[in-house]
Amino acid sequence: MGDISDSADVGRFMRSPEGKKVLERFQQGLVGKRIADVQFQHNTAGVGIVLTFDDRDLLDLGEAAEAFSVETLRRRYMRILDREYYVDFPERRRDGR
Repeated sequence: MGDISDSADVGRFMRSPEGKKVLERFQQGLVGKRIADVQFQHNTAGVGIVLTFDDRDLLDLGEAAEAFSVETLRRRYMRILDREYYVDFPERRRDGR
């Protein structure tokens, strides 16, 4: 799939009630925290970045980015993306609904 398809799926996830809930929980887990430390890791694909917050929670930025990548969204939320696709294109439904 191309860039437009990827963008459309990300938009569908973000507008869906389920996607909004997932993003809100992620946001609530970060808002108000203070970064106490930043560590860099040597990864084969580049430099990894891990944030340590003042409450000792950690956030690996690479893992966070991967969790919200279009490939992961498609794998985890395919049913939701399909449902939202047919909101955009109801005439393409094969089941006649």
